[in-house]
Amino acid sequence: MESSRASEKKKLKRKEILEKKKAADQLLKVASAQIDHLTSFPSFCYFNKNGLCLRLESGRGDKLSNCTKQQIQKLLKANMMGPYGSEWAVEEKVKRREMVAPEARYIFVYWNANEMMDNAFTPLLGFLHFRFTLEEEIPVLYLYELQLDSSVQGKGLGIGWVLWC
Repeated sequence: MESSRASEKKKLKRKEILEKKKAADQLLKVASAQIDHLTSFPSFCYFNKNGLCLRLESGRGDKLSNCTKQQIQKLLKANMMGPYGSEWAVEEKVKRREMVAPEARYIFVYWNANEMMDNAFTPLLGFLHFRFTLEEEIPVLYLYELQLDSSVQGKGLGIGWVLWC
C-alpha cells in the first residue's frame, strides 16, 4: 500500500516535470520563431538622443551576410582584444561560432541617414547579440554581446538596451 502511494507520487512528479519542460520548450520555440523582434516595438526602431540619429534592425545568426559578419568581427576585435589579451585568439574563434548559430538573434545599429540608398554600404555602429534559452530549466533571454563603436559610446544607447532587456 505504502509503495503504491510512493509510486503514484513519483509518476505525478515526473508528469509535472515533463509538462513544465514542454511549456518552457514551447515558449522558446515561439520566441525563436519570430523573424523580427522589433516589429512589436516600433518606437525602439530608432534612437534619436544625445546627438545620435540611429536606426535599429533585427537579424539572425544563420542569415548574416558576409559583410555583416566581417563588421561584427571588426567591432568585437576593436572592443574585446585588449581586455582578453593573449586569450583573444581562442575567444575570437568561440565568438565566430556563436555569432552564426541558428539560435543567435541580433539588433544592429546603423546611422539613420534617409538620403542613403538601401544598397549603399552602411557601417555597423553596434549590435546586441541575444538568445532565448533555458537556464536551470527556466526560459530566459540571454545577452551574449552588447558592442558599440567608440563613436556612439557614452551617449545612452547601451544603457537603454540593458534596461529594455
